[in-house]
Amino acid sequence: MMLGMEAYLRRRLPELFSSGPVSTVLIRTTYPKCLVFGADATRPLCVAQIGDGEHLSAVHDILTRLHAGMPTRVPEPILLDRLRDGRSLSVLRGVAGWLWFRLAVVYRTAAAWQAIVRASIDALAEF
Repeated sequence: MMLGMEAYLRRRLPELFSSGPVSTVLIRTTYPKCLVFGADATRPLCVAQIGDGEHLSAVHDILTRLHAGMPTRVPEPILLDRLRDGRSLSVLRGVAGWLWFRLAVVYRTAAAWQAIVRASIDALAEF
């Protein structure tokens, strides 16, 4: 399914693909994710994940509530589909910021890491 992700998302969320060509990145972790980028490399158009329906439904509900209070920091859940094989597909709208796997490239000094720690604590205080 990950190989056909872009085509599936184009059918289900055509409004995301109206601004031109896109590129996709598959992040293989315990919970693989597919990031879809448009022209802005710092903000994916969306992030898709396939997995257990019950788990993704719970995450979808939690993120919906968190996004309502912090729309610039918490991604907006925009799609939760049940797939034919019984798994589910969750799609979140991308948010601006650095991708976690790029942090070591962007933050190279101790001072830079301290700045991100302070920013993280400030973000948590907003909750």
